Parts: sequence; structure tokens; C-alpha cells
Amino acid sequence: MQSNNYNSQPMGYGGNNPYHAHQESNNAFTENHKNDIEFGNFQSKEDVTKMMRLGFIRKVYGILSIQLAITVAFMSLAFVPSIKSFLQSNLVFFWIAFALSLIIILPLVCFKKLARGVPQNYIFLFAWTLCESYMLATAVSFYDPEIVMLAGILTLGVTASLTIYACTTKTDFTFCGGILFCLVTILFIWGIFSIIFGFIANTLYCILGLIVYSIYLIYDTQLVMGKFGVEYDIDDYVFAALNIYIDIIQIFLYILQLLGKK
Repeated sequence: MQSNNYNSQPMGYGGNNPYHAHQESNNAFTENHKNDIEFGNFQSKEDVTKMMRLGFIRKVYGILSIQLAITVAFMSLAFVPSIKSFLQSNLVFFWIAFALSLIIILPLVCFKKLARGVPQNYIFLFAWTLCESYMLATAVSFYDPEIVMLAGILTLGVTASLTIYACTTKTDFTFCGGILFCLVTILFIWGIFSIIFGFIANTLYCILGLIVYSIYLIYDTQLVMGKFGVEYDIDDYVFAALNIYIDIIQIFLYILQLLGKK
């Protein structure tokens, strides 16, 4: 970060009078500050913007880390024999959690004022995360622990690789929002038809879903970083964390389905 004008002024003494030197330094700062405004040099403003974006990034990934920690804890409990038996024999609670997650996420996504207001945005987000974590715990209880662990390790590797790529590439993915939304809609409809009519194309479905949400992860990461002009507003940290969480969880679920059988 570049230093501001005040810190970059030499602090030498004017003659033998330290007070005089201090006055000269202040005068130099004022004069340079006027020149910055007059000639349109707003380096300090750019520095503030960069610091605000950095703070936003830290907040998003801090929230995301807590969400993922909660989810991993729930999924770990799913392999305790008594809890596993409860989850599998009481699927009604899975559907209750599913309904609650929809009830919670719809206002959070649709109303910016709610998503930006503290503390209700945190309350809604973590209530939704608890519902999602319970559903994921129920889902993974039908798989072998080794398969779930392998899927988790692969998801970690994919997520880390794609995040690094999104931060370092010069390719702009932020224009892909409309295309990705269309692909997700196709996946959703495909999934419904598969459930109803039993299409034998589950592997292809999972591969396509994995590709779509991998690109979505790059897209959302670049929106958080603000590399290409199109970016999340710094007040949308909850919404940004929610989107990246969904990307990671979907990647995990598609990898899990490819690796194991119910």
C-alpha cells in the first residue's frame, strides 16, 4: 500500500527549531493534499477502497469457515451408530429441515435490507446453515464413511484449486452469471424428471453438475475479489458467503454421488 502524503513528508528540522519543522511538515501536507484534489490524484481514496474490499473478503471467508465447520461437525455425527439410526428412520425431520431452509433463504435472497441488517442477517444465515447441515448429515448417513471422507478430501482439493485459479487468472468469469443460471435451471428440471421417470443418466447428470458448480465457484470468487469491476457490494457479505457455501456443498454432493452408491 502506498503511504499517504503526511507519512511521506521528510521530518527534518528547520534550523534548530523543532516546532518550526513541525509547522513546515503540516504546511507541506496541506499543500500536497490540495494539489491531489486539484489534479484528481486520489491515491488515499483508492487505498481506503482496497482496505474495505480486503475487510469484506476476510469477513466473507470468516463466515464461510464457520458455516463449513458446522456442516462438517453435523456430518461427522452422522456416523455415530445411534445418530445414524435416528437420521435414517426419521426422514420426516429431513423434509422439515428442507421446508425450513426454503422459508429462511427466500427472504434472505429477495430482500437486500434483511440480508444487510445486523444481527438478523447472521441469525437467518446460521439458521439456514443448521437446516442444510442436518439435511447433509442425513444424506451422508446412507454412504460408507470412507466414501464420504474421500469425497470431502476431493472437494477440498477442487475448492482450493478453483479458488486459487479464480484469484490469479486474467480470464473474466463474471459475465457468466446468466449462462450459469440457465444451466442450473436445466439441472434442476433434469433432476425432477429423473426422480419422476427414473432416467438412467445419473453419471452424466453428476458430471454436468460438477462442471457447472465448479464454474459457479470461480464466478462467485471473482465477484468477492472484485477483480474485474463486477463485484459484490461490501454490505453483501452474508449473500456472498451463502453463495460460495452452496457452490462447495453442491460440488461435494456431486462427487459423493459419483464415488458411492446409496
